[in-house]
Parts: sequence; C-alpha cells; structure tokens
Amino acid sequence: MKRGLIFTVIVASAVIAAFAVSQHVSAFPAPPPAPAPLRIVVLGDSLALGTGAADPVNGLTFRIYRALSAGRPGSEITNFAIGGTRASDVRRLEVASLDPRATDLVLLVVGGNDVVRRTPAATFAREYTSLLTAIRRRVPRATVVAFGVPDVARSPLFADSRAKTEALSRADDVAVRVAAAGNGATFVDLFSYTHHAATTQDFFSSDDFHPSDAGYARLAAFALPVVTRALARRSSRESGSGSRTSISTHVLRIKIVQSAESRRYGSTHQHLALPPISRIDRAEQRHRIFDDSCHVVLSNCVKRPRGLRSEDAGAISEEKADDSGAPS
Repeated sequence: MKRGLIFTVIVASAVIAAFAVSQHVSAFPAPPPAPAPLRIVVLGDSLALGTGAADPVNGLTFRIYRALSAGRPGSEITNFAIGGTRASDVRRLEVASLDPRATDLVLLVVGGNDVVRRTPAATFAREYTSLLTAIRRRVPRATVVAFGVPDVARSPLFADSRAKTEALSRADDVAVRVAAAGNGATFVDLFSYTHHAATTQDFFSSDDFHPSDAGYARLAAFALPVVTRALARRSSRESGSGSRTSISTHVLRIKIVQSAESRRYGSTHQHLALPPISRIDRAEQRHRIFDDSCHVVLSNCVKRPRGLRSEDAGAISEEKADDSGAPS
C-alpha cells in the first residue's frame, strides 16, 4: 500500500515538474529565424566587374557580396556588368537580364564612362533616371542600391583636364542622388568618398584608372554600411509577411554572366580565374564598348567601328581632342 502511494507521489511530482519547466521555457521567445539568403544582381560597367583588381573577387561588388553572405548563408551573386558601358548602354543591354523571381538586391554601378566620354550632364541625368525607372519596372520588389559617380578627375590620366572632369563627375553624382530618391533606391555617394580617398598612390591599379585591390577594399568598406541599412529597411517592411526559408549551409556561389552582347564586345570575364580580355574585335564593336586593352592609349581606341551610331562618333572626336584618358 505504502509502495503504491509512494509511486503515485513520484509520478505526480514528475508531472508537476515537467509542467513547471514547460511554463518556464515558454516564457522565453524563440530565437529569430536566420536571415534568408539573398539573390544579388549586379549591373554596370568595369567598376562593377572589378577591373583593376588582381582577381575579380577582390572587386567592389564581390567584396560586398562576401560580407553579406557571411550573415546570409546560401546567398548568390550574378554579375551582368559589361566593361565600358554608359547609363544608356546598361538600360539597353543589361536590364532585360533581371529576373523578377530571382532578384532581391540590385547593385547598380555606372556613370564613370559618361564622364570620360563627356556625356552632357543633362543627358546623363535623363538617361540615368530612365535606367532606374526601367529597373524598378522590371524588379519592383527588389532593393536597389545606386552607386554614385566617382571623381574621375582623381585618375592621373586626367591631369590636363582635372577641373572639367571633376565638375562633370560631381554633377553626374548629384543626378544619381536625385534619380535614386525619385525611384525609391538607396544612394551611395562615390564622388564624395573618392574625391578625398582616391589620392593615395595605392588606390589605383597599374592602369592609373581603375582601383587596385586596396582601392576596392576601401570602396567596399565605405559602401557596405549603406547597403546593410537598405537591407535592414527591407527586412523591417517584410517582417510579419513571411520570408523565404533560410539555407543553413554556407555555399559560395558566384556567377559572372557572359551574355551574347558581352561575348561580342569581349568585355567581361568568363570565369573568376581568368585575366581580363586583352584584345577586342573592333569590327564587332557596334556600341563602342571598350575592354582593358584600351585604357592607356586612347588613340588606339578611337577608330570608328562598323555600325557605330552618329552620336558615339561625336563622342569619339571630342575624346580624341581632349586626350583625357579611357573608359572604365
């Protein structure tokens, strides 16, 4: 009898203890789910590709990707950038590659070539606004980060036209800021940063135009907090509405897409391990997009290619007269 009573007391005590533990545990909220992986898409010019770096993964956008993916395992980056493009070229050649179903973050890096080719400030402002509008229509739910125009005048190649180049860089950077504000994009002020930072000897690569590994590292460190804040605002908007399931394993997946157009121009890397393309077939250079072989001696690049548009022919003659460097 006593043995049965003791057993009953023990069982009852165990039940009560289990209930107490469950109540104690439920008082603490479950940890928040891990952030969902990002599908990052890059549009732009050679600055977006990382030209000048010893390896493309040391470039601006890939450094940002690596930093973001550390906290968002399973993130991916796809780079549609084409070296030498202007804002109008990006709209024509790259925007159509955006997939609304697979784009969370767009990094848009373009504008330096518009300065080099002396696109009028008003024209650039119009073209850039059209570009951002097209991106918004294509991927309305994506976070868009618009990188401003660097101070191209800091390049040693522009020593003879520094004042004019700096003024145009500044005006175009303001145009990016205005267009970003009007299209719900986040703005990264590259002009203000490079105006002060791109003065040290190690900022530029051996071509004296594109950043070096050290230069890209500084640009990425400057831009990353801005991109992170933009994503935080996106997360706060989506809280409560559900998100994609997070992937628990960290997989580094980098893809540089070589479209039919970029293959024709020979201006993007097919694989991360490959060096920059050394030559370009000018007979196929229909939109006058240059690769790395043209950066130092501009006179080698001003021969009018087959199918060149009349407005580009004018830009060539202006550049040759200025003798002021080469596009990024």
